[in-house]
Amino acid sequence: MTVREAGNGDKDAAQRRLKLLEGIPLLTLSLDSLAFAETLLEQQALPQKAVEDALHIALATLNGIDYLLEF
Repeated sequence: MTVREAGNGDKDAAQRRLKLLEGIPLLTLSLDSLAFAETLLEQQALPQKAVEDALHIALATLNGIDYLLEF
């Protein structure tokens, strides 16, 4: 999902984004993560149109991704 999104848009910018993602392990979409994302949407924690955001949150949560990046 993230790799697909990073590859969208301006070709040069997409290549730079994809280069940054190299070497980062990919998380596997599971039934639990789909169910959690659905719960987030059903409970209106996110708007219905934010399906991909709900999946990102579910995957990160269920895989223990809880650190913050500083920009």
